[in-house]
Amino acid sequence: MFLAPLLVCAAAVSAQVASPGTQRTETYCNSRFGFCLSYPGGLFVPLGEAENGTGQRFVTRDGQAELRVWGFTSAMLDTTLKIEYREAGRSDTASHRVVTAKELKDNAFVVSGFEGHWCFHRKMIYKDGVFKNLFLQYPREQAAFFDPVAARLLAAFKD
Repeated sequence: MFLAPLLVCAAAVSAQVASPGTQRTETYCNSRFGFCLSYPGGLFVPLGEAENGTGQRFVTRDGQAELRVWGFTSAMLDTTLKIEYREAGRSDTASHRVVTAKELKDNAFVVSGFEGHWCFHRKMIYKDGVFKNLFLQYPREQAAFFDPVAARLLAAFKD
């Protein structure tokens, strides 16, 4: 289990009661890469699976936040978990990308931070030659609402 401090997007996160939309759970399963994600169905709207079956993109009803899940094999891209972690965990002053927290385990990593006015969280899991990915971004000014949502999504996305 990844540490809770990875959700360090907001300077201070206030407690907020979840709206009914964030509590209704839906599940997306990807048969090509063998993963599932439980997500708040009243909050995120699925936009349809990619034509090649690699994953799914979701947006909030107001279009302000985006959630993506996808997979690929090590044969599709010549990469490793450590290479992906290094890339994802890199801050970049030119794009105003600041990584606030990152953690690497044997078969997974999580990276969180902000880029401009966006908070982001990325989780990648590697198992049996398959990379499974989750990416969430939302406006920094909505971090008090979305940080707890992000924590649940990251915890629910497992190998």
